[in-house]
Amino acid sequence: MKTKASIINSHNALLGAVLIILLSGFPIIALANPSEKMFKIVEHHIDVPADSFAAKPITHYRVGSKYGRTEEGDDSLNRIHQVIIVNEPNVWMINYYESKVAHHLVDHGPTFNFEDNIASPEDQDLQSFEFGRELEFFKKHGGVKTGIIEIDGKKYDRYELTVGLYVVLLYSYMNEERPFQIEIKKSGKLELAIRYDSFENNLEFQPDLFKPPEGYEIQEELKEVR
Repeated sequence: MKTKASIINSHNALLGAVLIILLSGFPIIALANPSEKMFKIVEHHIDVPADSFAAKPITHYRVGSKYGRTEEGDDSLNRIHQVIIVNEPNVWMINYYESKVAHHLVDHGPTFNFEDNIASPEDQDLQSFEFGRELEFFKKHGGVKTGIIEIDGKKYDRYELTVGLYVVLLYSYMNEERPFQIEIKKSGKLELAIRYDSFENNLEFQPDLFKPPEGYEIQEELKEVR
């Protein structure tokens, strides 16, 4: 059985955009150059007021199932500017409003897979729907291309998938496997809508992105974050 520690940003919890980390109890290890290319994805919610914090862009980095990094926008009102760094089996959480402190968590396994979920982890049918693996999810679950949709004068391939109570729509740049927009509906009601500002999937590994910045104090966290 997997033991999961869920790190859920308080803002993203409202939107259903969460980050799931599967951790272990091993000591910190050095970063090795992985064989996979690095993803960099910038996205924002379009199902919330455009001037709200929840609509600010979020940047995601991932390399396979070991390395991940999520950078939020600056919420100056609540003094939260959060970054979550994953180098399995380690996770560091940083709030730039704090004085150079990185909160470190290590779990006990037995599986050590980084997941960057698009929907809430409570939605069992969508648990494997992740940033950087969008079209892979569609192919695995039998999603089909249903035509072409025009948004703001530009045309995109339209894909549709029904999973349980959910209908997932993915609009992709024409003849490319590069997402432009995702919508998730449950029982006909819109649950989530995000638009991609950029989607890069062939970048060279940058090890400094997946470790805490130099000069930061490491504060060990003994409790699991759920």
